[in-house]
Amino acid sequence: MGMAEYLYNSHDIPVIITIGECLLLTCILLLTRNVSGTGNGLLAVLVLTFGIQAFDTLIYWNENIKPWVASIGVWPFWVLKWIQLLQGPLVYAYVRKRISGHDIDYPKELVHLVVPLCGCALLAFAYWDMGEATRLEGVYKWGKWYREWPYEAVMWLFKFSALAYGFQAIKYLYYGSKVLESRCSNPDFTQQLWLKVVVYGYLFPTFWVASMGVSSFFGFNEITAPMGIAVNYFKFIFVNAIVFFNLHQSHIIILPLDEKTVPEVEPAKCSDAISAENLKHAMLQQKLYLNPDLTLAQLADVCGIAERKASEIISQHLGNSFFQLVNSARIEHAKKLLLDTNLSVQNTYAKSGFNSKATFYRIFKRYGNMTPTEFREKR
Repeated sequence: MGMAEYLYNSHDIPVIITIGECLLLTCILLLTRNVSGTGNGLLAVLVLTFGIQAFDTLIYWNENIKPWVASIGVWPFWVLKWIQLLQGPLVYAYVRKRISGHDIDYPKELVHLVVPLCGCALLAFAYWDMGEATRLEGVYKWGKWYREWPYEAVMWLFKFSALAYGFQAIKYLYYGSKVLESRCSNPDFTQQLWLKVVVYGYLFPTFWVASMGVSSFFGFNEITAPMGIAVNYFKFIFVNAIVFFNLHQSHIIILPLDEKTVPEVEPAKCSDAISAENLKHAMLQQKLYLNPDLTLAQLADVCGIAERKASEIISQHLGNSFFQLVNSARIEHAKKLLLDTNLSVQNTYAKSGFNSKATFYRIFKRYGNMTPTEFREKR
C-alpha cells in the first residue's frame, strides 16, 4: 500500500515532513554534541520531542493510520502525551547553556522534572479513571478525553508550564544580552538572534494552543479544529527555522584572542586611579580596541587586575562601561580614517575593530548622530 493511501489530506504532509526533519537534525546534533558550549545535546533532545509530538499528532488525526494503531491498543495514543512537558525545561536549559557556556549541573536540575513527572502521574490516573469504553471512544471521537478532568488537567499543565519556562527563557535572554555587552567589545548578536528564534518559535505555538483551550472552554468549538491544523503548520515552520539557523548560522564561534596579539604589561599593584590610567593607556596607546574579539577579561589581564575590578574601575573612574570605552575609541579611529584617507566604509570598519558593517553603522550613529557616509560627506 502506497503512502498516498495513508494520507488523509494535505494537512498531514507538513506533519510527516516535520517528523523526518526532526529525526535527521537530531542525528546531526548528536554527532556534534561534544563541541563545548554549543548545547547541541540539549537541542537534539528538544528537537526529538517535537518529532515525537508530531508523530503523536499524526497517529491520532490520520484516519487511515489511526485504525491500524488502534488495533494494537489504546495505549499508543497515550504513551507519548507526556513528552511535550519536557519541552519547556529543555528550551530554558538550552538558552542558559548557550549564554553561559558552562556545563549544566544535571543533579541540581532534577527539580525541573517535577512537572513532567506530575504530568505522567495525572495521565496514568486519567487512563485508569476513564475505563476501557471511554478510552476507546476517545480515539474516534475528538474531545471525549477532554471532558475528563485528569486528562484536561495534563493539557493545561503543559500550557502553563510551557509559558512559564518560555518567559523564564526570555528573561535569561535579556540578562545574557546585558552580560554579553558588558564583557565583549563586539557581542555575537547572531547567537542572540538564534536563541530568539528558538524561544519565540517555541512560545508562539504554545500561545496558540493555549488560545485553543480558551476558545474550547467558552464553547467556540467550530474554530478549534482549524486552529489545531494551523498549529501543525506553525510547528513545521519552527522546525524548519531551527534546521536553517543551526546548519547555517548557529555554529559561529568566536575564537579566543591569540596570545601573541596581546601586548604584555608588567603587572603591578596600584591604586584604582592608577589602574584606571593603565586601562586607558592599554586601550588607547596600545590600540587594543583594534582587536574585534577583545573582551573585558583580556583587557584586565593585560593590566594585571581582576575582571570584576576592571569593570568597577572603568565604571567609577572613567565613567563608562567596557562596551562604551572600546567602541568610543573605535569610532574616533574610524573618524580619522574617514577624514584622512580614501578608504571605503567596508575597509574602514574592518580597520577600526568592528566585525560587521551593520554593527559599525549602528555604533557610529549612536556616538556621532549620523552615518559614516554622512560624516565623510561633511568633511
